[in-house]
Amino acid sequence: MRILLTRPEADAVKSAQALRAEGFETLIAPLFAIAATDIEKPSGDFTSLLAASAHAFDALPSKLSSQNLHVVGERTAEAAIHAGFHVTQIAADGESLARKIGQGAEHFLYLAGRERRSELETLLKAQGHRVTPWIVYETRQVSALPLQACDAQIGRAHV
Repeated sequence: MRILLTRPEADAVKSAQALRAEGFETLIAPLFAIAATDIEKPSGDFTSLLAASAHAFDALPSKLSSQNLHVVGERTAEAAIHAGFHVTQIAADGESLARKIGQGAEHFLYLAGRERRSELETLLKAQGHRVTPWIVYETRQVSALPLQACDAQIGRAHV
């Protein structure tokens, strides 16, 4: 069976490796790309950092000082460590991370994408924290599918 992967390229490559190991034929044709925004870091005295996507570390425009870093997901933690950060807490989702952090008065710098869920920010603010998003990456639509995807014959799914 042939599978078309339309995720951003780095994500699609990882998915393709796993699918090929299961015997599937894959075709990578990203519909979107992850790009740095080049937005300057917000000013402020931040006590900790937050990240909910590994893409935040791919697009980080500058090195940050060593601070507590709380992340959503193992893949985000791996990307943070690879970028030279020390991860303080890891949780499977935003709600779990907010629960682990608990009540307080920290000021978080949130390394975020332009399109993101508001759950983590909302929960932390409700617990007495301040959260300042720094939009370090965004998803951009590609202008066209690669020729090999246009030429491929992909089977139709039966519903």
